[in-house]
Amino acid sequence: MNDIIFDERLATLRLERAARIARSDANFLSSMAMEEISDRLSVTNRSFARCLIVSHDRTLVEKLASRLTGGNASMEISLLSPLELFGSADGLLEPETIDLVVSPFGLHRINDLPGALARLRRALRPDGLLLAALPGDGSFHELRDCLISAESVQGDGVAMRVDPFVDIRQAGGLLQRAGFTLPVADAEKLVLRYSNPLALVAELRAMACNSTLISSRRRMSRNIWKQAEEYYIAKYADVDGRIRASLNIVYLTGWSPHETQQKPLKPGSAQQSLKSVL
Repeated sequence: MNDIIFDERLATLRLERAARIARSDANFLSSMAMEEISDRLSVTNRSFARCLIVSHDRTLVEKLASRLTGGNASMEISLLSPLELFGSADGLLEPETIDLVVSPFGLHRINDLPGALARLRRALRPDGLLLAALPGDGSFHELRDCLISAESVQGDGVAMRVDPFVDIRQAGGLLQRAGFTLPVADAEKLVLRYSNPLALVAELRAMACNSTLISSRRRMSRNIWKQAEEYYIAKYADVDGRIRASLNIVYLTGWSPHETQQKPLKPGSAQQSLKSVL
């Protein structure tokens, strides 16, 4: 049984607030990840009949459909909220009923990520494909550093206020543990820039990406936030005064097992020794 670290009720409230804010650019991270996933899908040389998008962002259905060509142009696309992965899921996760699962920024706040990956793998037909993107370890480390520093000086103890993110070195292992074959995990490092720390936080709120950790429910005082802003500007501002925010995107690729897939050779099965060719 995995520890419960994310508050699902709080996550729902964050999403509802983001919907009320309704910024036109609020989903730029999931849209950017979908662009990359679509590019990767285009070079798989495979056609998929039924796709499931695991995300809160409903606009991704149309965005993926607009990028499909060839045999994938008529693909059936469904959307599933990550919060419904362990619920009824409206029959979308019946065993071996899906050919393709894509998840741009949809899996990083699931309390049981290994279990979620395993459930998605079981829903895939043999030789089905998973393509996912999620923030990796080190993302928004500047904000985490400044909040911890400010609370340690002015507060009564330190609360975790930036979510923990997956380590790329563990990501491939998670895919294997879930039963995927040919697992690949790779990362893209980005630096986002903002006019000030408050602009960063405002964008995170507009995307419903501010923390939903159970341990972060304690309110932060205005004095602590002011101190954190000062730390941020002092440590992470460029010469033009804009502040930096790191984002490491981890991309996951895994296949549902099938007998036609390439398999590694068994130890001792080589027909020629290394010594004979040196």
